[in-house]
Amino acid sequence: MDKLLELAEIKTNDVLYDLGCGDGRIVVAAAKKYGIKAVGVDIDPQRIKESLENVRSNKVAHLVTIKQADIFELDFQEATVVSLYCCRS
Repeated sequence: MDKLLELAEIKTNDVLYDLGCGDGRIVVAAAKKYGIKAVGVDIDPQRIKESLENVRSNKVAHLVTIKQADIFELDFQEATVVSLYCCRS
């Protein structure tokens, strides 16, 4: 996760969107480390709940927004950085 954020070369005015944010760890880390606005998006209500708790417990609600949405129907034109974690099982 840290390497992903480092490779993105994040600037203070960036807006990061994490598509399929899971528990919100990427958006939380980006907000804490870089102080940027970050948006986490997931379709699963349980993951949204986990993300919101992670945002709350890390005190970054002023920077992080969590949305329950289908990423294929999402308007993310404000994003300057987009992350999508892909894994193979």
